[in-house]
Amino acid sequence: MLSHNGKVYGLPRDISTMVIYYNEDLFKAAGIPTPKELNDQGKWNWDTLLESAKKLTDTSKQQYGVSFSAWWGPAWGYFTKSCGQQNAPPVGRAGAGRGAGNQKRTAGQ
Repeated sequence: MLSHNGKVYGLPRDISTMVIYYNEDLFKAAGIPTPKELNDQGKWNWDTLLESAKKLTDTSKQQYGVSFSAWWGPAWGYFTKSCGQQNAPPVGRAGAGRGAGNQKRTAGQ
């Protein structure tokens, strides 16, 4: 169940509610605030997710700042539409991200 301040916002259906997990150690190593720290400041949004992802990406280490798994097709559309994108590029194209199995370490997971 997804709730905030005692109010229910979502219930799992089929698999689970959609959430973003992150590796706090990678954020700290890069010297950038974590999503929790940004959220506490009222600054965590899709723009700061993108900024953080760019700073955390190091292709020489096969480390990507954000990753979306494509194992459950509709999930990608839910994320992109929630940030205002109607026709976002598919996973793995045009810098949109990579499938979870394509990198060694990701900040987004």
